[in-house]
This record gives sequence, structure tokens and C-alpha cells, in this order.
Amino acid sequence: MARRILDTSFWDDTDVSTLTYPERLLLICMMTDEALSNDYGWLPAHPALLKKHAFGYDTCTVSEVQVWRDGILDKCKNVKLYSANGQEYICLVGFPKWQKIRWKRKTNLPAPPWWTSEATDTSIPEDSRNSAEHSSNSTEDSRNSPSAVTKAPLGSVGLGSDGLGSDGKDTASASRPRASSGKNAIRKALEEHFISKTKLPPPLTKTASQKRAAGRRWWAPLTRMAELTDWNLTQGIRLIDEARKRLEGLTVSAPESLLKTAEGIIGDWARGESHGRDSPQLSATELAAMQEEYGRE
Repeated sequence: MARRILDTSFWDDTDVSTLTYPERLLLICMMTDEALSNDYGWLPAHPALLKKHAFGYDTCTVSEVQVWRDGILDKCKNVKLYSANGQEYICLVGFPKWQKIRWKRKTNLPAPPWWTSEATDTSIPEDSRNSAEHSSNSTEDSRNSPSAVTKAPLGSVGLGSDGLGSDGKDTASASRPRASSGKNAIRKALEEHFISKTKLPPPLTKTASQKRAAGRRWWAPLTRMAELTDWNLTQGIRLIDEARKRLEGLTVSAPESLLKTAEGIIGDWARGESHGRDSPQLSATELAAMQEEYGRE
């Protein structure tokens, strides 16, 4: 899972400058909290849930958070409200463009009605933007004034318009996936299992090019296989073993060699076909021990 980035240009954004400080904090939470917004920039709009994530340590009320949420919707044209199945959701328009997340997590949130896999902020119909639904005429006039910044409010937020971080480094290049300690432990355990079964040496990581190669051929595929099995270590091990079995007789040089086969296996499992019954089972004790061992940094 990629680390969320808040670019320093966020503070120069014209729409952001009109927000109150609680509204700015709430918007930052929407953009950076991986437990709130998904990897496409969609999140639930319920004020109680927003309060829990952004103001869990504060004494504000749910009603106040709703006012701050609506203030963001009024002032930021690329923060859009939509409804699905009787519930309200928020879309951070352009989020996938500026937050370069290579391996997107599965999501249970419904997509905005205008969304396609190739969607960008330019694919939002003008008459469906928040400015047409919520903003006053005076606010709209100020946005259209010659002195206003023409970049989309979230367009300059995240990785920046050139795809670089604030330090000028290419943050979209392949590197070792960032993960919570629990998920990192599972990925490490899958890596050790892969090494033990294939007898391949771990990747070299002494130089920058070696680290990029390791990220592309080792860590990113292992993270993807963990995501495919919902970070279930037992199922991840089964997936690796089943993929190796299907590729028997072919050269396997890194976890990358198994990835396409693993994705096909997940499809088979979803259709009720072979579920890795011949792979080793892990007891609860073995699973806990493995997670403890590989959870150490």
C-alpha cells in the first residue's frame, strides 16, 4: 500500500485558503487517512464517521462536523458529494492522478456515477460539480476571476503536477511497499516462504537500482498476492504454492513470475474451483509464531 502524500502546494491552493482551520483539518484527513478514503479517493460522507477519524480526540459535535463537511463541499469544487444505495459519499476528484498508488486495494464503496477506470477530473460534467449544486453566486464568481488559480483544487495536492514529491524525487518509482507492522509481517512471511520453497536468494538491495528492481520483482508482487488473499497468511501461502505447482517445469526467478498465475488462481477460487487443498495448513500457534517472527524490524 502506497504512502499518502500531502504536497506543500496544498497550502497555496485558492480553494483551500477559503477553508476554516477545522475544515482544512477535515480535508487533510479525507486525503491522507487510508482507513477512511479508499485508493480511488472515495469515502463515506456520514458526519459521525468523519468525526471519528478527523476529530476523535476533540470535543466537537457531529453537527459541527457536518457544517465543516458542507463547507468543504461549498468551497472546494473538486470535492464532490454523490449518493448510492441511499447513502452519501464523497469523491476527491483527481485523487488517483495525484496519489500514485500502484497496487490499489479492493473496495466495497460504490463508485461515483461518472467514474470509469480512465476517469480524470476533466471527465466530471460541469453541471454536476459542487459549484453548481452548493456554492453561492459570489463564491462562483470569485473562482472565475482572472486572479484565481486555474489548477483544480486537488490537482496540485499529493504528488504535484509533475509527479514529483516536494523534495524533487520521483515518488512514483517502484520501491519497497510501505505497510503497517501487521501487514509488513505477513509480506515478510510470504517472502520467506517463497525463498524456502524455491531456494532462491533474497534480492540485492545495496544500490538504488537494485532496490527498484527488488520493489518491482519482489515486494510489489508479494504485496499484491497478500492483497488478493485479504492479508490472510494461510491463504497467501496456499496461493504461492498453487502458483508454483501450476508453473512446474518453468523458470521462476522472483515472485513477479507467479503474479499473473496467482491472479488467475484467485479467479478459480472465486468460481469455487480448486482452493489449494493440497497446500500445507497452518495451525493458529504456527501462524502466531510466524507473524511474531517476521513482525520484527
